[in-house]
Amino acid sequence: MENSFRHGLMLIAGLLLLAGSAFASALIVGSSALALLLLLSGLGCSAYALWQLRAEVRLLLRGQRAELLLLMLGMLLLFVAIAWVAALFPLRVDMTANREHSLAPQTIRMLKAVDKPVNITFFHDRGMRETVELYEQIAAQNIKISVSFFDPMLNPSQAKMRGVEFPGTALMEGEGRKLTVNGPTETDIANGILRVSQGKQQLACFVEGHGEPDPFSLESHDHTEGAAGHSHGLETKMVLHENHGMAKARGSLEAMNYVVEKVSLMSKDVDLDRCSLLLVVGPAMPYLAQEVKAIEQYLDNGHNALFLLDPFVKTGLDPILAKYGIQLDQGLVIDEAAISGQMSLHPRSPTTTVTK
Repeated sequence: MENSFRHGLMLIAGLLLLAGSAFASALIVGSSALALLLLLSGLGCSAYALWQLRAEVRLLLRGQRAELLLLMLGMLLLFVAIAWVAALFPLRVDMTANREHSLAPQTIRMLKAVDKPVNITFFHDRGMRETVELYEQIAAQNIKISVSFFDPMLNPSQAKMRGVEFPGTALMEGEGRKLTVNGPTETDIANGILRVSQGKQQLACFVEGHGEPDPFSLESHDHTEGAAGHSHGLETKMVLHENHGMAKARGSLEAMNYVVEKVSLMSKDVDLDRCSLLLVVGPAMPYLAQEVKAIEQYLDNGHNALFLLDPFVKTGLDPILAKYGIQLDQGLVIDEAAISGQMSLHPRSPTTTVTK
């Protein structure tokens, strides 16, 4: 009787270990090893206890109904075991036509080209399962990329030690460089890995001196202030910011391992050959002949440039563009479907839809 009681307690302990394995697999990210250990321990304890209690089980289960019950129970346990192993060792197959749940080919090529160790620590909560799976997909592309997962609520010491306050923060380290990434998208993560894995940084130069938007300004936009929506007071007025949020473009370039500077083409000590990329963005007045010649010489030397020019503005750059077969049409693109309800009065303002 005493042995039966002891083995009964062992059976209960085995079932609790199995339940613990299920909870670890479902609630704790990156817990495959722990869940597998609990699973094997639970199966071992349960099997040993049932073997020791086989006489009692025979007395309890007799006749054809018992055999049928055991058969159904065995099949159920088999399906549960298969599902459990699949949960511990998942195999992903993206069956969508456009492979919406897979990494982009260019991202895969970039990740496979990483030849130096990159260590990523991602702090998450249970609502960030998709982002966690994205990090797992990225780590699976290259053995040099390792990812550790922590929940700042369950591991406050790790979060405090690394200066992390909120879930969704990833700390990337590689070759003595450190980077914090807060964006959850594939592009954000891939650009972060690129920055910490590449030692050489390229220089992106924004041309200034002709009313161009400042890449180091705060992000801004055109909007109507007042009682409707975005409000800073009782009066309603149109506020036009000329910076156009170019800081967002600068941030994207820096995320791709660029160093951003502003250059003046009239400066005596300007050296455009230092620039890996020259950006001519929204000048409001024409360039002088000396400046046009400097840009033309820069392109003739085999360098790269990006021109973002507004219509109806004479920039003096037409000869350079024509040299490369580019002709700018002086016109505006109008989205007729989104015109209704527009509050903007400036032709250079972006199209927005007002909803109630």
